[in-house]
Amino acid sequence: MKTDLISTKTLLLIVLCLAVVITFNYMMWQNYAEIQRLVARFGDEDFFVPGAGTAAADDEENLQVALITSGGQQRVELIREGASQAASSRGLELKFYEADPAGQLSASEYLELVDIADFDGVLLEGASDDLTEEINALDDGLPVVTINADYPDSSRLSYVGLDHHQAGFQIGRYLLNKSEGGDIYALVDSSRAGRAVSTSEQLKIFGLQEAFAAAGSQDRLRIREVEPDLLELSDEMRGILSEDDSEVIFSPGEEITLMLAEAALPKRAGEDIFTAGYGSRSGLAGEVSGEEFDALIYHDSRQIGYQAVEEMAAILTRGSVNLHSRVDMEIVDPEAGEISEVSFDDPPLR
Repeated sequence: MKTDLISTKTLLLIVLCLAVVITFNYMMWQNYAEIQRLVARFGDEDFFVPGAGTAAADDEENLQVALITSGGQQRVELIREGASQAASSRGLELKFYEADPAGQLSASEYLELVDIADFDGVLLEGASDDLTEEINALDDGLPVVTINADYPDSSRLSYVGLDHHQAGFQIGRYLLNKSEGGDIYALVDSSRAGRAVSTSEQLKIFGLQEAFAAAGSQDRLRIREVEPDLLELSDEMRGILSEDDSEVIFSPGEEITLMLAEAALPKRAGEDIFTAGYGSRSGLAGEVSGEEFDALIYHDSRQIGYQAVEEMAAILTRGSVNLHSRVDMEIVDPEAGEISEVSFDDPPLR
């Protein structure tokens, strides 16, 4: 009887072990099948780096990081250039992927691929859709650093880019100094309302409002929502210029800044109106000069790419997390012969 009981226990143990092995192999087969399905769909076999996530945390040379970018070729090239420079100095291996919602691969699909491929970290730049849920769905322990477009409600560990709120505050102070008591108009792109890329623009507006409130001039700030359409922009500019108290026109978004320059609309404002446009140095380079605007306000995409890799390296090798890594802003005022660099490393000037 005792021998039969032992035999039964042994048999049950063997069955249990077989069940574990079969389940494990089935899960591995599912993972492999998913990889093959995605490779067949997207034809990107080099994407997958088996075992990349098993690299030792103290061996930077074994660490592999995916950089997923979205649109804006000049901006992306500079971000990649800065990221490559930092990765080279840190010994990290970077793999670049360009998301294209209208093409084969969107940013969310690339995140799915990165998760399966077992990278050590993900740098996610400027996606136009809200990817909070996709970031939260990634395997625990996969660090994500967002660039330019932030997802503060996600599990991302760090955001690298301009401090748009503080930038708006500093820009507000600058525009107030350029005015003599008249109204200041901010042209906001209404077509991007609610999308992640519009968050930066809205934060700048909040900063502007705080700067005006701090100066007791909140009634002088006029916020106008406009579509990125030349005819509508022309009509809006005409309406602003017809106002007796209009003195400054500012575009806080790169797309509207480019369209204003394309139609030479700031030039038509005349000498009595001060015009300023904002954008990345790469996005405006070659498209906008000091002749279209009285002042241009930049941030440097190369610096952002470099800093993003530095933040990821700190996370992977030292477990050091910096929730926000700020980059500098530059205000170029040709008429005044000024180039002012605004650094956000120091506490805000209030």
